[in-house]
Amino acid sequence: MSAGESRAVELRLGGAAGEPAAAAAPAGEGGPSWAVLGTGIGVTVVGVAAGAVLVVVANGKARDAEGIDGQLTQKGATGPARCNPPPAGTETLCADLADADQGRTTFTLASGVAFGVAGATAIATGIYAIVSAAASGEKQQTARLVPVVGLREQRLVLQVDF
Repeated sequence: MSAGESRAVELRLGGAAGEPAAAAAPAGEGGPSWAVLGTGIGVTVVGVAAGAVLVVVANGKARDAEGIDGQLTQKGATGPARCNPPPAGTETLCADLADADQGRTTFTLASGVAFGVAGATAIATGIYAIVSAAASGEKQQTARLVPVVGLREQRLVLQVDF
């Protein structure tokens, strides 16, 4: 093979040695699998939805903590160490405050994981779609990530030519 030369390669996967493998698709046919694309898009949508729901729950826990903090302040417990140890008559409020703070932290972290999974899946699905379409012999697709920096805006623009 010389520089710049391309050659079609057929890969056969089979069971035990000597067993015939399933025939590979001829070069130039196929493209991205709709099942893979659909799964990737579905996981992305579910990840974004789960992340949004978890953010709403985390914000609810934060509001609960603020309400409990107000009740503690009314009972004279103030400052960062107001529940260490809890003043007499505020033991239940201090336990509730700790639960609300822990819930807020847990749901905030879970939302970050959900959004991270959604983002990673979206990127992987996009890369799969571009690479598999290019490998199938379809019109070459290009993607560019363009930074836009101005006085009032900073953003990245993903441009994909199909």
